[in-house]
Amino acid sequence: MKAALVLVILTSLVAVTLSATRCQRQSDCEADECCLDTLFFRSAFCEKRYQPDKSCPTASVYKPENDIYYLSCPCVDKYECLGKGTLEDGVTVVKEAKCIMPTV
Repeated sequence: MKAALVLVILTSLVAVTLSATRCQRQSDCEADECCLDTLFFRSAFCEKRYQPDKSCPTASVYKPENDIYYLSCPCVDKYECLGKGTLEDGVTVVKEAKCIMPTV
C-alpha cells in the first residue's frame, strides 16, 4: 500500500513538474502559489498553495535563506495546515489535516 502511494505521488510530481513554471524564489510565483523544491528534481517550480478547508500535508518546510519551500506548499496566506495529533508507537501522527484559520 505504501509503495503504491509513493508511486502515485512520484508520478504526479513528474507530471506537474513537466508543465510547471520554474522558479528560484517565492516572488517568481503567483500569490496563490509557492516556489517548491520536492528534492526529486533539479529545479524548483511554482505549485498551487492549499485552499481553505481543503486537506493538506503537514510536511511543508520553508527555508528563508533560499526563499523556497521543500516537500509541499503551505496553505494560502493566513491559513495553517492543522489536524488532530495522535500518538502511534511513540510518534505523533497528524490526521485529518485541513487548511484552517488559526484561532488566537
